[in-house]
Amino acid sequence: MPSISSTDEAIALVIGAVPSSANKRLRMHWSQRKAEDEAIEWQLIAAIKRSTHRCKADGRRAWVTIHFTMRGRDDDLDNRTARAKGLIDALTRQGVIVDDSPEWCRFRPFTRERTTGRNMTTVTIEYVEAFRGA
Repeated sequence: MPSISSTDEAIALVIGAVPSSANKRLRMHWSQRKAEDEAIEWQLIAAIKRSTHRCKADGRRAWVTIHFTMRGRDDDLDNRTARAKGLIDALTRQGVIVDDSPEWCRFRPFTRERTTGRNMTTVTIEYVEAFRGA
């Protein structure tokens, strides 16, 4: 079940799934990709609703960190980026981030941790008024 934890600086949304890799998505029928994207978005919506913090950008810029915890062998940066794309689009549609352009959102490197437990994705959002040094 998705859970939420937060601090004063950040909001963490935990989703009980990991999107498919680029290689797997390329071999999927479009309807399978759509179904996977919708399932991930519904889990994101549930995590947002459970949050004790307001998960709306409201014109604020955001630092986003996406961390995958999953079984199996490690994947490269291209696959992690492909895994994150549908999730980033869902964050935009749900108003958690204004836009995924560099003007509104900056991404920290996508990370991965191997587990023997269940797969999950943690999205951490840190809202800021402006990016330092920008």
